[in-house]
Amino acid sequence: TLYLQHVVIGNLEPGTKYFYRVIQGSQKSQLFNFKTAELNDKKYRFFMAGDMQDPGNGVQRWKDTAKEMKKIMESNPVDFFICIGDMATDDKIDYWIKFFEIGREVLPYMVMMPVLGNHDTDGTTIGKEIWDCNPTPAGVADFKKIFKFLPVETRGSVTSDGSYYSFNYGSAQFTGLNTEVTYMGTVNLKNDAQYTW
Repeated sequence: TLYLQHVVIGNLEPGTKYFYRVIQGSQKSQLFNFKTAELNDKKYRFFMAGDMQDPGNGVQRWKDTAKEMKKIMESNPVDFFICIGDMATDDKIDYWIKFFEIGREVLPYMVMMPVLGNHDTDGTTIGKEIWDCNPTPAGVADFKKIFKFLPVETRGSVTSDGSYYSFNYGSAQFTGLNTEVTYMGTVNLKNDAQYTW
C-alpha cells in the first residue's frame, strides 16, 4: 500500500534548523532536517535542474544529478531546489516513487519547488488544458496529489491553481509557469487564467 503524507507546519522561526522524522505505525524513518530562510537573506544558494527522469533503461540522469547535489551539499549549504520539469518519466505513481527513492539522499533536507513538465503528465492530454483534465484521473492526477502544497496566489481577479505560482526568497521573486497548456492558436490568451495572472 502506498501512502502520501502532507503535513502543514506553521510558526517556524527564520534561520532555524528543524529536525523531523516520518512515523507510520511501528515504522520510523531516519532523522532528517531542513533550515528555514534567513530574514533579509542577501546571499543564498539553490539548485535548479530539470529533464532528469530515469526511465529505467540504463539511463540515470536523476541518479547522477542527485549524487552531485549530495556532494555539493556536504561542503556548501543549499537553501532550496527548483525542479524545472520532467522529474518523472510519466505521471504514474511508480515513476514518482522512483523519483523520490533516487532523491532520498537530498530531497528531505531542503524545500523543492517543482514546475510541471511534459513528462510529468500521463501523455493522454496532448492539445488539452491538462491541469484540468477532469473528470477522469488523467493528465496530472498523481502530480497534483504529490505536490498539492504549491502556492496559490491571487493577482487582480485571477487566482493561480498551483500549476503556476511564484514565491519570494531574499530579494528575488521566482515564478514557475505551467508550460503544459495549449497556446498555439487554440486558446484565446485574453481568456486564459495563467496569462491573465
